[in-house]
Amino acid sequence: MSDFVLMRERWVRKILKMLREDHATGPDELPARILRRCAGIRGRRKPLTWIVRRALAAGLWTDVWRLHRLCPLHQKGVVHSSNNHRALHLTAILFKVFERALNATLSRYFDATNAFGHSQWAFRRRRCCNAVVLYQMCSWLRAFQRRQRVGVFLSDIAGACDRVDSDRLVRKLRRSGLCESLLTFLTSYLAPRTAHVAVDNCLSGPIVFEDMVFQGAVLGPSLWSSRINWMPNQLDAGSNGLQTILPLLRCMLAMRQIMR
Repeated sequence: MSDFVLMRERWVRKILKMLREDHATGPDELPARILRRCAGIRGRRKPLTWIVRRALAAGLWTDVWRLHRLCPLHQKGVVHSSNNHRALHLTAILFKVFERALNATLSRYFDATNAFGHSQWAFRRRRCCNAVVLYQMCSWLRAFQRRQRVGVFLSDIAGACDRVDSDRLVRKLRRSGLCESLLTFLTSYLAPRTAHVAVDNCLSGPIVFEDMVFQGAVLGPSLWSSRINWMPNQLDAGSNGLQTILPLLRCMLAMRQIMR
């Protein structure tokens, strides 16, 4: 990948025009309504594009965009118990505009170099959960027709995005062929951040987030998908019971190692 990362003004304009005016405001208190109006004025959207290009050239993620505001969302049970709430991460809208513009370049590069792997269907363009379910059903029916055994392993990683070694992720991105300027920027992007819980216009003390793919971030799904592309593309079952269970055991051990 070339050290020059292309960032066009029309890309930023398109993203600004797609902003919803009722979008929740982040810690910078800059509403989406103002940013969307900047899309139709060249003299205002051009400085925003310049900020994006300058951050990429310097390889730095500004400290203002390292702030997260956590809004508790009640899920079930007693309302007064913090264990029954899920935190919604509110970040600066301009920060998300920057991420969307950069994510378009990263996603195209990852797709071209197969950095996501053949078996990754989540968070990818022109792929969805319905397609992968249909594909799996067809492969199982074909195996049954050939009188083969089918082993199915279902697993869910609790807090998967919250357990990501940043240094290891950057090393993996380097092996995928990303340029050094972009790696420097992503290293700064993955640096620890500070969050505050917001309840009734009151903020809690600072909470430090580190070694994770940050929630509420646009780049998170692409970085996570590139991290787990080493998982087996499929589990080939053998003829006897031992050969059938071994691929499942290897997959379970691999999932355990990823959480260390």
